[in-house]
Parts: sequence; C-alpha cells; structure tokens
Amino acid sequence: MDINFTGFKNIGSIACSVNDFIIAGKKDLKTVSSPNNFFDAKILNVHLTDDFNGKDLTEFYKGAQKSSLESYLNPVNKQFIHILLLKNNIEKPARGIFINDSKLDLTDENLSVFSFLGKLLRRISQTPEEKLVVNKDYLEGEDCANALIPNIDLKDIIANTLTQKIRSLFSFENISKDTGEKAYADFINKAHSYDTVHNNTKAMCNILQDTMVDYFNLSKYNFIDRKLN
Repeated sequence: MDINFTGFKNIGSIACSVNDFIIAGKKDLKTVSSPNNFFDAKILNVHLTDDFNGKDLTEFYKGAQKSSLESYLNPVNKQFIHILLLKNNIEKPARGIFINDSKLDLTDENLSVFSFLGKLLRRISQTPEEKLVVNKDYLEGEDCANALIPNIDLKDIIANTLTQKIRSLFSFENISKDTGEKAYADFINKAHSYDTVHNNTKAMCNILQDTMVDYFNLSKYNFIDRKLN
C-alpha cells in the first residue's frame, strides 16, 4: 500500500496550447483574450490531504471560503484541487487562473489563496520522485478519468477517438498510437509521471510568480497615484 506523507498525492498534469473558445465553460476568458488569441495552458490536479506534515486540505478550504471563488469545491472530488493557469506570449502577456473550474481574480481578498497556491506548487516542484505517491487504484478509477478536465471523461474520449491531433494537443506525441484501453492508460501514465508533473509545476510556479509581481507593482503605483492626488 502506498503511504502519503507529503500532504498531497495522485498528482496529474497536462499542458497544451488552446484558444479561449475550446476551453469548456470558461466564458469569462474574454476578459483576458481575443477570438484569435491562443494561450499556453498548464493544468494540475492534486489530491490534497491532512497529515502530520501539514493540513493542506484544511488550509485550502480556509482560504477559499473567504475568497471570491464562485465555487471552491471540486466537481469531481471534494479533496481535489484543479489548477488551470493560462498565459499568452504577446509582449504584455495576459494570464488567467482557474481553481476548481472557477476564475480566481488577483485581488486583496484572494491573496490567501494565491499564497497557498504558491507554496503548494513550490513544494510539489521540489518533491523527489519517490515521494510523489500515485495510487494504482486511482489511475484505474473514474475520478482520474474526470479529474484533469473536470467532468470531461478522458477515458471515453481518448480510448475511442485518440488521434495524432489529440496527441499533439497535449504534447504526448510518444504515447501509444493505438486506440482503446492501452491508449488511455498510456495517456494517464504520462500525465501522472514525475517528469510531466515536475516540469509543468515548475512552469506554473513561474507564471504565478510573474502574476504576483505584476499585481504588487501595479498596487504600488496605484497607491502612489492616490497619494499624489
């Protein structure tokens, strides 16, 4: 039996380039994008736990309950946190952050959630491979099939319609060229591999850090403007 001593487990991640019109349910992305604007998307789904090393699940709930998140409960599993970070590559990059399928605006009331995200991503990126626990029964279950893109059954989509386009979309060109159960298993194993999780989490740390730097710089200048006026 796998034992978790990190405060998180069963971490999966995917990365792709997407247009705002193909991100299901993200209608408010129009505030940070345009119809012809593609975003680099980084997705991380984490099973949070409370143990003697920390109360990650409790800490997230504590901050989320005071935030402006429309719904902080994960639609697949209440112990999951699904993080979607979007960033385009234009001169002045726009970013979008979604937690459990709800948009997270960078405001003072949400700073505790941003602080939690920063600490969580940093800890995951620094966790060695042998401590990133992924349970076999989780990989084979329904929660896993629906977790990476909430309420979208990846098992059904990948097992029945996997094409080179889908492989390329998620940067998993080297997974099985077969359809069916093997294709889905290859996809899920790749999404939950140490290299995928580690590399995507490091990139997400940078996106979040850049977002926070921009926010505090803007807040500083706004404060100066108010003082001068």
